Amino acid sequence: MENKIDYNNWTEKQLLSLKHNNPEGVFLRYVNKKPVTFSKREFLFSWINPKKDDFILECGSSSGVTCIHLVKNSGCCALGIDFDPVAIEVSNKMRDKFFPELKNKCHFVKDNLETMKFLPNITKIIMPDFTEHIPDKVFSRILDNIKKQLGHVTLYIYTPPRENILEMMRRKNFILKRTEGHINLKTSAELKNFIESRGWKIIESGWNYHYHPCIRMIEKLFYHLPFLKNFFQRKITLIAVPNEMTVH
Repeated sequence: MENKIDYNNWTEKQLLSLKHNNPEGVFLRYVNKKPVTFSKREFLFSWINPKKDDFILECGSSSGVTCIHLVKNSGCCALGIDFDPVAIEVSNKMRDKFFPELKNKCHFVKDNLETMKFLPNITKIIMPDFTEHIPDKVFSRILDNIKKQLGHVTLYIYTPPRENILEMMRRKNFILKRTEGHINLKTSAELKNFIESRGWKIIESGWNYHYHPCIRMIEKLFYHLPFLKNFFQRKITLIAVPNEMTVH
């Protein structure tokens, strides 16, 4: 049975109490190049395509490995923001332990994305596996705050779609265990409509597949079947810019 709780009225403390991932465990899996963690970062790097002069802000940086991977492989600068002080502590500690050479280019800070003052030289904002963890009220305020301050920025969203078969199984607690932190899964159409309703223009949308070769092969096979394709698309990939921005 699906959870019908209205998370829009939850406090930050209540949202923080939901079970999310283990930041230190994720970081160690990245260091050890475990496919479940490392392959995601390789895809994100290719998709976001960071340049040396980019300054990238990650919303909900958690373990910090996405920022680490982008900076390590491109020379860009990155700032990870999370509202969980434990995640920020882990990110900074693990960066200093495994990648001390990145300390001047990769930082992690606890802050509130709804109200924080952004540095004006931020070029890209990324939300990898972030939007499904926040209610619409919070999501809307974050989008508005970014748009108000950074009219030039490019936004990258990477999130599981509500209609994906694995996510459906988790919501029903059927074979797979419910992911407690996934409180706001949207279909691709719902996500696009929500982004556009907040004054953003979508310039690219697509999909990414599962990291495991066998599952990825099945997903790509079903992708060509009109009535089943949405059930087997693993992640939504969406790029947007503020509506006032001129897209070249």
